[in-house]
Amino acid sequence: MINHLKKYLGWYVLVPSVYLILKGETEMWLVLLLCLLKMPPFDWVGRYENWLVKKMQPKAEKMKTWRDKQSKFIKIALSIGVIILLIIWFLYAPECELC
Repeated sequence: MINHLKKYLGWYVLVPSVYLILKGETEMWLVLLLCLLKMPPFDWVGRYENWLVKKMQPKAEKMKTWRDKQSKFIKIALSIGVIILLIIWFLYAPECELC
């Protein structure tokens, strides 16, 4: 029974949520969204994370081998350059209109 609930819990939440949405409970849209994003048969967040891992794994390995080939001086110079660029960006980037 517990395995069944772990596998199909989203359906047990989705169906009553849709019914309550049709009856006029507007807050149930949030429950419906959360059900689709995180509950077991749907789990859009988990599927997206798995897709990203499959997509980015070769690129990450390629970048790691490139970084391992660099000398210590190049690693330090790149780190300092990135820090300087971040400081310049924070100093001269335009502020948002809401701030």
